[in-house]
Amino acid sequence: MNTDYKITKETLEKGKQQHDAIINRANKNILKKLGAAITVIRQEKDLTQRQLAEKINTKQAELTRIECGRQNVSIKKLKKIVEALDYDLIIIFKPRNT
Repeated sequence: MNTDYKITKETLEKGKQQHDAIINRANKNILKKLGAAITVIRQEKDLTQRQLAEKINTKQAELTRIECGRQNVSIKKLKKIVEALDYDLIIIFKPRNT
């Protein structure tokens, strides 16, 4: 059986859009988990968002967006947050099980 497949620019663009949507969902999930962890630790330390924001020299609104998983956070900013909460930031890369 001989089946010819024609790949058009539109097909490629649709595939890219689907791929981007999957990546965006994954990133949002990661940001929400990260934000939730920051919130829990901040609350355990009896700090308000305003107090933590002042410690890291940022606006409370930005910290709110980070905690809600609505804002991407740089590693530099994450390090500031974690250190202000008296934690160490440890990043681990490990191979996936394949």
